[in-house]
Amino acid sequence: MIVACTAACVAEDEDPLSLEALQRVARAQGDAEGQDLSANYVVSGDALGCDCPEIEGLDLCGILSIDAPVLPAAVSHYDGLVVIEISGTISLIGGVWSDGSFAVASILDAGVIGTGGEILSLVEGTFDDEGFVGEMVNRFSGAYLGEAIDCRGTSALTGLRTPL
Repeated sequence: MIVACTAACVAEDEDPLSLEALQRVARAQGDAEGQDLSANYVVSGDALGCDCPEIEGLDLCGILSIDAPVLPAAVSHYDGLVVIEISGTISLIGGVWSDGSFAVASILDAGVIGTGGEILSLVEGTFDDEGFVGEMVNRFSGAYLGEAIDCRGTSALTGLRTPL
């Protein structure tokens, strides 16, 4: 899926999960006006694939892939900016456009999983009247037990707006 920010925020030969690309995604502002997308959502995730090794009991695929039937999420939207917080553990920020497309990113210190490096996240998708759908790609770039690791896990996300 390609949204408006992808072409403007990521150079053709640049890794879309590089630190610099994700910083540009997080700073992008779309043209969706108002606050209409702000609400609580129920998110489900389906793991699509992962290329991470399992090292000494650390299951990076289990950490990077979202494979859960129900997770709480909150969306805050204000004039082209959107923040998606999933399960109180990850907050992604970026732009949302008037056609409903969005791109949000997060950069976390991998210390949250007890190792050195970063967890770099990108979600691209679309909002509609019912909620949103998107694809989340998480990249771990760091080291564990002295071994350098650079791997990714991908998940399909579906978020349904909850009634007030």
